Amino acid sequence: MSSTRPGIEVPGARHRGRAALALCLALGLGFGLAGSAGARGPGHHGRDRLAHLERRIEGMQLDDETRSAILAVIDEARQEQRSLREEMREGHEAMRQLLQQDAPDTEAVEAQVEALGALETEAHKRGIATFLRVRAMLPEDQRDALAFRGKHFRSRDER
Repeated sequence: MSSTRPGIEVPGARHRGRAALALCLALGLGFGLAGSAGARGPGHHGRDRLAHLERRIEGMQLDDETRSAILAVIDEARQEQRSLREEMREGHEAMRQLLQQDAPDTEAVEAQVEALGALETEAHKRGIATFLRVRAMLPEDQRDALAFRGKHFRSRDER
């Protein structure tokens, strides 16, 4: 049993507290992931990071073979990104279904929070991997022209 004040027992208070915590976490993570998933998508405030990386590459003095190989990597990453965004959408829909229940199962909600967090982590890992792959394909004298700052790909002249 749990109590709200010392000496006063309130049956079920711990379960309601856990449910409320899970609901807050789910909503906070859900809104955060919805925003960040959209941030990687085309047309969302101009923040499609792969399109930005592609524009940076297009502006560099590269031979056709290198440029084509890099653009192929970006296209591959874009396909993976679409797939991951679809998984995120499905995960958010599953969360909405859970939270619309009269008495959501706290463990199921927590498991869905974990699943959505894992998808977000995977998206970040793939973005970094793409950036590193592209940077490694650049001629050595041009690698510094493409810098990484936090979550964003920036060229030296944008610093």
